[in-house]
Amino acid sequence: MIEAVCSTIWILWVSFTAIAAGNVWLYLWQLTTQDRKYQQSTNNDQPQVAVITCIKGFDPEQTPVFLRSLCDQNYSKYRLIFAFEDDEERALEWIQTHLLNSVPRSDSSGPRSCSIVIAGFATLQGQKVHNQLAAFETLVAEDQIIAFADADIQCAPDWLAKLTSPITKDRFQVASGGRLPVPIDASLPTLTATSLLNSVVTLASFDSLNITWGGSMAISRQAFEQVDLPSVLSGCLNDDVRLAVKTRQKGFPVGRRLSLMVASPIRLNWPGFWEFSTRQYYQIKKYSPFTFLLGIYPTFLYTLGFLSACVALALGNNNALIALLLVAGFDQLRAFGRSRIFAACVDPQNVKFKWRMIIMQHALTPFWMAVHACIIIKAIPQRSITWGGITYQVIRQNRIRILNDPRQHRPSDDQRAA
Repeated sequence: MIEAVCSTIWILWVSFTAIAAGNVWLYLWQLTTQDRKYQQSTNNDQPQVAVITCIKGFDPEQTPVFLRSLCDQNYSKYRLIFAFEDDEERALEWIQTHLLNSVPRSDSSGPRSCSIVIAGFATLQGQKVHNQLAAFETLVAEDQIIAFADADIQCAPDWLAKLTSPITKDRFQVASGGRLPVPIDASLPTLTATSLLNSVVTLASFDSLNITWGGSMAISRQAFEQVDLPSVLSGCLNDDVRLAVKTRQKGFPVGRRLSLMVASPIRLNWPGFWEFSTRQYYQIKKYSPFTFLLGIYPTFLYTLGFLSACVALALGNNNALIALLLVAGFDQLRAFGRSRIFAACVDPQNVKFKWRMIIMQHALTPFWMAVHACIIIKAIPQRSITWGGITYQVIRQNRIRILNDPRQHRPSDDQRAA
């Protein structure tokens, strides 16, 4: 009986790894086909884009690079809207000093204007969503596309043109790029997070399953108004998964620009790794339960298959050895496919600690898949998360509770002056 159960698990395990390997190569084919299609498009119209960025905190090395990259886009008609929770943010001072006086530029590219929005502290939704809702109030009739960018990414000069291409050159009304984590150090938690995110970003694109990534997404003004995005996001903690689910329900599937992998530097210790990863899955669990359930099957199956095969091999089961060898082979095929994808999409200067990343992909798949399974297990009973120093609990999709907000205990201006 036990042997029959193990054999079934191993067959499913091997089948999954074969499908996963094929999925990566399907992604590569889709990427090549999509790039060729968009390059051959005769639609050269560039509608005006409002780029909304919510900023909290200031990294002296990364934030100025990001802000300058937004101003160096090879796109003729766009404007920048920066949303802050209060006027004490260091990034606000940097923008006022270095950007406001240089916008608009005299050449044909670059932003036409730069606006600043002070949203105030959120009480009814997540702070990021609160900032976005405040930015929506500054939209003008000429803004035909609304794009979103996180302040922890690195935008290449063609970022905005690529991001909006599924809308301007295809049938989509919602578009998204993918996050390419760039490890700043070679610590195990950083490299583990990199491997996990890489495994997600290289999944092949299917209209019915695509979700947006909030760090790099866009929506047409038509879809924005028909979906009534401000009402959709009002009261929410999450913006990207919520947007993708609601727009898809309204008949607007997400178009992913597969070659748009936006570099996002990361450096994590183990406590930071668990906080970051469970925060992502908590939001997916709350705002797209179906996607959350889809993540359970492959991670649990892979981990269960690997552990049971190792135990059976130690007991002399030859079928376990065959399963392990087959899975190892498909894992190598999948890792090689991912390397091809990154070589096609990523500037070599953004691939740090390349050989350690390759080892993680080729030799340590059982490890990071087991960690992935543990993340999901941890996220299942999770009842709250801390994001940006604020602790939130999602009651339902359009209602949250703020359990702890240290900002509410800040001294007043009079107290600071005293």
